[in-house]
Amino acid sequence: EAAEAAAAEAEADFAQARKNRTACLALLCRQMQRIERVWDEDEELRRALLRALSSCLGSLSAHADAVLRELGSLSPKLAASATLRHFLTICLPVERQHTRSLRDDEFLVLRPDDLGRGASAAG
Repeated sequence: EAAEAAAAEAEADFAQARKNRTACLALLCRQMQRIERVWDEDEELRRALLRALSSCLGSLSAHADAVLRELGSLSPKLAASATLRHFLTICLPVERQHTRSLRDDEFLVLRPDDLGRGASAAG
């Protein structure tokens, strides 16, 4: 199954990056961004990737790095059945805190119509 294969690949990539704090944080942020991108398009993939992300985070609970250990506490809060709002409530602060110099195309975007509302509210 394609969704499970993608989740297994995400976990394998994480296993390689897990020991390096910077690589680990970057990979977690990329996983979060990927989940958000497929949120409405592929429920099966989204759920598989959420399970993989939760598993990856859970494996950090005994990590030597305090920041990564703290992220491990998010694991039980990320169920495969999470709503988009719940997911973003957990993941956006992580991304903001641990990702430097994001390019515009790397920011999480809720929905295309949210962009229009934000622009009209700001203007």
